[in-house]
Amino acid sequence: MIQNDGSGWAEIRIGNFHDVASYITPVPLDCLNAFINCFRDSLPACIQFDAEKYRYILIATWDETLICVQNNSACDYVVRCEVNVYQLANEIIKDIEGDTYGWATFLEEDDDDIERVNRTLKDKVNELKSYIKSDRYNAFAHCYLVQ
Repeated sequence: MIQNDGSGWAEIRIGNFHDVASYITPVPLDCLNAFINCFRDSLPACIQFDAEKYRYILIATWDETLICVQNNSACDYVVRCEVNVYQLANEIIKDIEGDTYGWATFLEEDDDDIERVNRTLKDKVNELKSYIKSDRYNAFAHCYLVQ
């Protein structure tokens, strides 16, 4: 779902959608927080990505993902992806776990801050994993979601 390109931009790939997000917002933390809130509170995962000249908002549900691309305040168009919140959450875990230190350097420059953010990312990944592995969501996924 997300990849750190090393130049201050994150690549976002969801189904047939591909775009970038700026370091202006803490992309990996925004993603983890959205999915943690989703599983904890049984809500859709909502994330706003800043592409500097425009923005787009991801809304992931149990059935699908919608992405609303905005230039100003209006929604210019919507992309529908046949990827559900459970699949995206697992992708986020894999993407961030594969390079937590790289994502920490995406967010911070000072060594102490990088270490702090690295620990925060690992803690949030573990928190999200615990929600996904809970009996509540395993039963739901087994009955409803195609994995």
